[in-house]
Amino acid sequence: MTTPLIANINDPQYINQTATDVLALQVIIGGVPADPDGQVVTVTMINQATSVTVFSRAATPVANHPGEYNLQLTAADTSQVGTYTVQWAYSIAGNPVSY
Repeated sequence: MTTPLIANINDPQYINQTATDVLALQVIIGGVPADPDGQVVTVTMINQATSVTVFSRAATPVANHPGEYNLQLTAADTSQVGTYTVQWAYSIAGNPVSY
């Protein structure tokens, strides 16, 4: 299993071209780790220079770890050199949340 990246969500992170890193998110609700509505978390990666969406797909809940979600990057996801934005989206009590 690949170790998820631990990052400040506001700081740019370097990922090697054709890397297959794991992106990770922990959802905190009321001060404790908890799952969003329906355990649905969507990750979207966008090329900042072109505004083209590279992918948008579901993150995987981590078994026995409420609120933890991973997304495995593929070599195709990271094949083009550039600067990208990753957006996480989910809902809590019907209210959309995104980063």
